[in-house]
Amino acid sequence: MDTIKVCARNARKMALEVLDHHYHNYRDQLDFLRRIIENGGYIKLNGMDTVIVEIVPFNTRAENMVLANFLKEINSMKPKMFGDNPYPIKFKVGKT
Repeated sequence: MDTIKVCARNARKMALEVLDHHYHNYRDQLDFLRRIIENGGYIKLNGMDTVIVEIVPFNTRAENMVLANFLKEINSMKPKMFGDNPYPIKFKVGKT
């Protein structure tokens, strides 16, 4: 259980470091990241080669721009799933 907690903490810290480039209200960054995670979305396999994660958009254009830029930077890191066949993952903001 401790390993899971450490991994979760490290993942959150890494996400906050990326978010810092796009969301400059330091006091609200953790809350904004939490809102992204809790906002939900959809996961689908695009053909047989890419996992698409579509995040439900926020209510304001400004927040959606921050989210889109954040996800663009995450995508530039070329995230992949774990396992024997590590599918690439692409994140995007869903349609309103």
